[in-house]
This record gives sequence, C-alpha cells and structure tokens, in this order.
Amino acid sequence: MINTILELVTGSLNRYLKNRFEFSEHMVVLSSLVEPDGSMAPATDNKLVISLVGIERDTCASTTPVVNTKKEGGAAAKARPGIRLNLYIMASANFSATNYNEGLKILSHAIEFFQKNPVFTRHNIPDMDPMIGKLVFSMENLSIRDLSSLWSVISNKYVPSVLYKIHVLVIETESVVGRIQTIEGEDIQSGIR
Repeated sequence: MINTILELVTGSLNRYLKNRFEFSEHMVVLSSLVEPDGSMAPATDNKLVISLVGIERDTCASTTPVVNTKKEGGAAAKARPGIRLNLYIMASANFSATNYNEGLKILSHAIEFFQKNPVFTRHNIPDMDPMIGKLVFSMENLSIRDLSSLWSVISNKYVPSVLYKIHVLVIETESVVGRIQTIEGEDIQSGIR
C-alpha cells in the first residue's frame, strides 16, 4: 500500500508540473537518490526525486478492536481498525550545476502543489485507491543539524529538498478478531423518565 500512495503522489505531482510547464517527459521520479552500494541511482539526474525517508505508527490512532455493524448469522463481527501511519517523504531537486536554477523552480512549484493540495481524497484525486481513507500533507521543518543527519543517513551530498509528513494514512483491514452475539427483539421501554 505504501508504494501505491507514493506512486499516487508522484503521478499527481508529475501531472501538475506537466500542465504548468508543458514538459514532454516526467520531471518527478519515485526513487532513492543512491543505490545500496553508494552509487547514484539511475534515472534521477535532473529530476525531482520523491523518496520515502521514514515511517511511523500514528500514536493517536486506536488499535482497540471495534464492533462492526455488519451482522452475519445473528452475530456482529469484531474487527481491528485500519492501520494509521505517518509517512515522511523528501522531494529532492537532483539537478546538475548547470540546471541548478531549473531545479529550484521545479522544487518551488512542488511546494506550491502541496500548498494547493494539502489533502488527497477520492473527491479531488479520482484515481486514488479506495482502500486509502485520505492523505494529509504537512511540510516539516528541519534544523541544520537534523538536515545534516538526514543527508548523512541518505549517504549523499545535500541537494535542495523539502520534507513532508503524510498524516494518518489509513490502510483498511478486514481482519475479524471475533464474533459478538447480538440480541434482537422488541424495544423495551423503561419506566425511567
């Protein structure tokens, strides 16, 4: 599901930039900047590179089983709620020195895109997978120290970039953890007023 979300983000941003600048090719790629062996990743030169740099569980989300309202043979199903995650993505302008200004322009318009589209739902992104509830984007601020640490982990030289947190990614699950017998009958009115 994570790959589906990042492909959706990359595709949406590519469409936006193509419409804005009439590019003949994709300017945004979903990739790491470097290969595991430390060499540069292919097809990332002079591109805006979207990379996943972190995943965390949303600690505000409930993991307590909930009662589903569906009845199956006189019983209600008790199921776990969907998984709620926060994804951290980096948009990096991986442009050569001769195209540096072009890279800054593309990065600026990517920031504009997320400012104009801070929430993805099926209403505004029709090709969004129905299993995804909604995606909420927020720009993250990094101190120089944190930025340096992040680029050290990536094992690359710094290029202009921006970090976004995708809030509360809901991956729906249908894992039934139990059945609860329901009571059916006439409404009983109490004498309490």
